[in-house]
Amino acid sequence: MTEPAPAPARGWRGALLAAFERLGLALAMAFLVVSVSKDRALPLAVVYYGASPPLVLLVGLVWIPLGFGRWRRARWAVLAAVVVASIRIVAVDVVWRGPSPDDDAAGARLRLVHWNAYRGKLQPELLAETLLADEPDVVLLSEPPDPVPLLWGDDMRAVGKGGARRIHEQGQMALLGATRDFVWVQPPEPAPGLRVFAVRLREPGDGVYLVAVDIKSNPLVHRGPPLSSVARWVEERRGDGLPIIVVGDLNTPRGSVHLRPLRRHLDLAYERAGGGDWPYTWPLPAPLIQVDHVLVSAGVRVVGHDLRSSRASDHRRQIVDLLIETER
Repeated sequence: MTEPAPAPARGWRGALLAAFERLGLALAMAFLVVSVSKDRALPLAVVYYGASPPLVLLVGLVWIPLGFGRWRRARWAVLAAVVVASIRIVAVDVVWRGPSPDDDAAGARLRLVHWNAYRGKLQPELLAETLLADEPDVVLLSEPPDPVPLLWGDDMRAVGKGGARRIHEQGQMALLGATRDFVWVQPPEPAPGLRVFAVRLREPGDGVYLVAVDIKSNPLVHRGPPLSSVARWVEERRGDGLPIIVVGDLNTPRGSVHLRPLRRHLDLAYERAGGGDWPYTWPLPAPLIQVDHVLVSAGVRVVGHDLRSSRASDHRRQIVDLLIETER
């Protein structure tokens, strides 16, 4: 004999539980759909960006033990979503491979730090202290404080290993370098939602292209046009024979179909040297989605990759140690 479903709770608690029932089930089913479709179509893209595996796993693990009697058949959908999310996290999103050895490689080191600074709204003085401790050669700040020079004040010279100066501020990004000399180059073509500029580091070797990218966080902004614009730029510049680094807050998960044109020419630094680090970069204190990326071409070896959290921003920062190969 089938057991009767438990009577629903009454009052505001009952209303909250009923809302959680429906939202949890909707999230699980939407996650299963976009696990296959990804973000090919704009309506599905909104779900794809929001229904991240850690969020689905967390909601599902709370949803299942509550034993909602009115949704017995739906439990299988939620359980399936939990299983798929767990596999995604452990076997796909988290890269266990560590950095490659560089003992035999000829080249020059470059420590690149990228951080969405959340406009310095939280603790701007901690931003400066944190970056000083990172000892970067090049810093790219997305959503930097305004004005940027006040971020370091009198200690601005100490940023980096050889002193620092502000290089460029454009498109809600600020690029700072230690002793690196920069030359401005033609950036990728404009596209909706794309903020971008490009420079060439004169050294090491014959130089390195660095492309700073910021894509608007609005989930209704189609990621295809801006990322395709950057991919075309990379393809055109490959003929110059210089290594290429693309870095920034792309506001696009790593598994997005719109990253594929760019990934035909470049590798994600995290995938080369993730080392088992939790890959998600936003939002702190519980990051659930990976939106900040560094991509590198042939001729750039990733010898260190770290994602670190701070109370100074709602994004984790990327600290990537690169070896620019001078003999290829």
